[in-house]
This record gives sequence, C-alpha cells and structure tokens, in this order.
Amino acid sequence: DGVIYIGVNDDTEDGINDNRVIALNPDGSLKWETEVGDWVDSTPALSPDGVLYIGSWDGFLYALDTESGAEIWKFESYGVIDGSPAIGKDGAIYFGNGENALYAVNSDGTPAWIVGTGPNSGKADPFLFQDWVDGSPTLDKDGNIWVGDLFGNFSQIAPDKTELWTVDLGFGIPTSPAI
Repeated sequence: DGVIYIGVNDDTEDGINDNRVIALNPDGSLKWETEVGDWVDSTPALSPDGVLYIGSWDGFLYALDTESGAEIWKFESYGVIDGSPAIGKDGAIYFGNGENALYAVNSDGTPAWIVGTGPNSGKADPFLFQDWVDGSPTLDKDGNIWVGDLFGNFSQIAPDKTELWTVDLGFGIPTSPAI
C-alpha cells in the first residue's frame, strides 16, 4: 500500500520522550505515530501478515499493528537493540542486542531461544557471542542465521539454534552481512 515506516529520535534535552515509530502515507501525510521507550536506531521489519517489528535502546522489540500503530506486544531483551530484526519463513523474529545475545522470538512474542554471553548469560546459552551484536542478522534461503558481534565472531546458526560454525575475524563486525 506504499506506507513508509521509520523510527525517529529526539536528541534534545527538554525531557520529553519523542522516540517514536512513525507511519507515513505515500503522499507524506502522517498515518500514525507510536511512542517507544528510547532511541530507535533499528530499521523496521514488516511481516507478510501486517505486523511491524522494531527494536529500541530501551531493550524491547516492539510488534506494532501496521494499520493503527497499536502495540501488539513487546519483548524485553535486557539490552540495547541497535540492529534490525529479520523475519524467518516460520514467522520467528531474529535480532541481536547490546547484552551480547542473539534472540529468536516467536510471532506471538514468546521467546524461542537465546544464545550469547555477558551479564544475562544465565538467560542464554553461552556458546557464541562475546560482545555486542550490533548489526542485523541475515537469513539465507534455508533459514540459517548469519550474524557477527563487535568482538569479531561471525557465525552461521541454524533456525533450531544449532551453531553451524563460527570464525573469529579478529575485528569488530558492526554491520549486517549480505548473502
């Protein structure tokens, strides 16, 4: 339908939370806006069933209704979400965060799995990430997840959370891979 979805941040010090997700109609007029808890550096991901997924620095992944902007659910990841979510063929949403973890969340907002290390390693399987997962995960045609961290680890992970391989590149990976 041509609607454009973006995240915006207020960089002023007026104490007003102007961190929002905005939907613009194709003519540039405002369709809706929804306030979120903190900065939005994440690019939104749009699912085929009309749900918009976007992360925030408040540590939440938001699921928003594309017609109204209403919050469907939000999932707490315990760390800044800088990268954009990726949506799997099965509807799972994959994203990384600033607490050294990669998350898989079901389309209903329930956790599927977490892998990583760091302060929340008790909540995750600590086999993989040693530093902030800043970039967005990329999915291949088989649904495998490709992602790096700022410590230099680059990994391929199966949708069932099996680590297929990891290579230490020796330098931080703040970007998203292209396949």
